[in-house]
Parts: sequence; structure tokens; C-alpha cells
Amino acid sequence: MSNSNDVLHLVLGDYAAGTLEVACRAHGVAGRVHCIPDDLGNGPLDDGVARIAYMRQCYAGFDDWPYTATDAFEPWHALAGQLAEKPQTLTIWHGPNASEATLLAMACWWIAPQAAALMSVAVPGDKARAHVATYTPEELAAFHVGAMPISDEQRAVLAASFERLRADGGVRRRWEDGRIFTVPVDTFDDLLIESCGPDWHVAARIVAAAMRKAERRDGLSDLFLASRLQALIAAGRIEAESEPTRLRSYRVRRSSS
Repeated sequence: MSNSNDVLHLVLGDYAAGTLEVACRAHGVAGRVHCIPDDLGNGPLDDGVARIAYMRQCYAGFDDWPYTATDAFEPWHALAGQLAEKPQTLTIWHGPNASEATLLAMACWWIAPQAAALMSVAVPGDKARAHVATYTPEELAAFHVGAMPISDEQRAVLAASFERLRADGGVRRRWEDGRIFTVPVDTFDDLLIESCGPDWHVAARIVAAAMRKAERRDGLSDLFLASRLQALIAAGRIEAESEPTRLRSYRVRRSSS
């Protein structure tokens, strides 16, 4: 039987990683956690430097840029290096949503050759919970019991699906019927427009309202919606009362025109 040093758990986002670390430390899940601190439902997938540039652009009107990384794929390079030095079982945690489904496909394309074996833990999903981070450490430990191996054939299919996403140059993805699709970046703009009324409201409130209306499996973040709010302001479809700098510092309303 493999010991905990032979197992790596791959998960998306700091919060999910922290919850999974508790499951490993206190609830009997063997192994160590490797976090990809990203939102893979959004942004280009073919170049880590271009991905950072895209995310910096999204931060305009959201908040100050808080990161020092220059390549969004540094955590992937680090993971590939670990597995090349010592092949280990890689367990990929994912739910039925655009971001984590992309993680699964990306892992099969990016680092599958270096892993001793690939395992999948698919958390269940519904309209309320579709992401790993929405479950407790105890629930994650229970899901881990049902971990399934990923066959070579499955790896190839998933890697090919990521290659298509990577090559098409799109920046917004959607999960539907078990597959990930690239969609136009303005697909969800109506959620923001519908959330605006004729009166002024803080932009953060409008973004929060749009997030509540969105399908959980699309995984629309406040950062992505804030970037689309900027685009709608620039297009004249939503009005800003003052210069849109930080999401909580300006108010918006639906354009009268």
C-alpha cells in the first residue's frame, strides 16, 4: 500500500486546498495537497504570461493587483518537477463546473506522463454546491473513499479536450452535460444588466446579485463579472456615477439609453 508520501492531491483554489488539508490531517485521507491558485473557467490557457496579463486587466475597476507572479503556470511547472523527480499517485479533485472540469482535463494534458498513476475524486454537484470548496473536510474524506483510477484511454480523451480549449484562444468556459465549452466572453452580460435598475447602487452589490442568479456550475467569480461590468460601462449599456476604480467605491445603474 502506498504511504502518504506517495500521494499528491491536486485541487483548485486556496480555500479548497485548505479544506482538503484538514481532511488529510484530521480525517484519514493519506497524502499531501498541491494547490493551483487559479480560476480555470476564465482566461487564456495557452500561455502563462498572457494569462497573468489577462487577469491584471480584469483587476482594473475591481481592486489593486495583489500578485507578484509573472507566469500563471508556475504551480504546474512545480508539480511536474515534483512528479518527474519522484513519480507519485496524483489524485485530482473536481466538481461539475467549468473551472474544475478544466483542471481535470488540464492535468491529463500537462502532467499525466510524470504521474505514477492518476486518480479522480468527483464531488457531487447540485444548484447549491458544485465545487470542492463547498464541502466540509469530513465530506471530502467520505468522497475520497470512492476515488476512481483514470485509465490511459480516459487520459487521452481528457487531454485532447484540453488541447482544444487551449488552442481556440477563448477566455470564458461553460460546463454543460459533462463537457466544457468555450463561449463568447459576453455570454453572461445580461445577468449584470438585469441586476441593475434605474437607481444608483454600489457596483459590488450588482455583481453579487448577478452571481446569485448565475448557474453555480458556470462558476462566475466576482472578478470576472467585475471585468464584464467594466466592458458594459465602456459600451454605454450601464452607467457609472464616478470613475470605476474599486468595485466597492463606485455606483452604477442601467443606462437610460
